[in-house]
Amino acid sequence: MGSTGFVVEPLKALRTFKEYDFDACYERADVGAFKGLNFKVLERKGLLKEKKATNRPKDQGDIEFLEGS
Repeated sequence: MGSTGFVVEPLKALRTFKEYDFDACYERADVGAFKGLNFKVLERKGLLKEKKATNRPKDQGDIEFLEGS
């Protein structure tokens, strides 16, 4: 983590999305920005689906947050 507290965690191997789903995921992606840099972010519904499929201990708080918002 840098001095800004901003963390980027690229998802290179998604469990719930196959290679042929990439274009559809990209089209639905939200656009984020940080210090003038724009980037695509997996939309909430897709991120929640992926977090549940992966179900790592570090995903549990994210799942709870995403389901509550």
